[in-house]
Amino acid sequence: MTRQRTFALVAAGLLGAAALTACGSDDSRTVGAVAVDGASPASSTSAAAPASPSASTAPPVEAVSALQTVQGVLARDDDGDDDGDDDPADRYDDFTVNDVEVDFGPSEWVIAAPALQDYDGDGTAEPFAAELDGLVGQQVTLQVRDDDAADDTDDADDRLDDADVYEVNGLALRDLTGPAPWRGGPAPTGPLAG
Repeated sequence: MTRQRTFALVAAGLLGAAALTACGSDDSRTVGAVAVDGASPASSTSAAAPASPSASTAPPVEAVSALQTVQGVLARDDDGDDDGDDDPADRYDDFTVNDVEVDFGPSEWVIAAPALQDYDGDGTAEPFAAELDGLVGQQVTLQVRDDDAADDTDDADDRLDDADVYEVNGLALRDLTGPAPWRGGPAPTGPLAG
């Protein structure tokens, strides 16, 4: 019974891989191991079908752009919309450093985020919105990644004009590889790891 189950699992995996190859899928997501109750690895003396060489190769690695350093004075940027200056969400929507638009996350998250780290260096970790308020008008050093959004308008030149912030003054804001805190990722602690 165990051999039949092992054979069925191996055959299903090979058929799935063959179907993806035949369909031309370029899906590069990595999937972790899945536990199967009552199943054990096949022994070397098992009569199960041999695994195909392509089934044992490592998943393709997807390249990500390197972080870049942006230094200068953090300023609120007038976005030119008509929702008024008293809109709390708009207050945390548009920041710039040396004409580079920098994005700290969705304004709704910025407003609701708890104390993460002492980004403004005043000795107290406050809610993230208060930390940003303390940084406005101050010299900052940010580690950012170019935001390659479809609305990017710098086609003619390849300059950095819109960036997602990963680190503020040597302290992590979000993880380099995992989801951002507003998407369920871990809360940042200490310097950026990676």
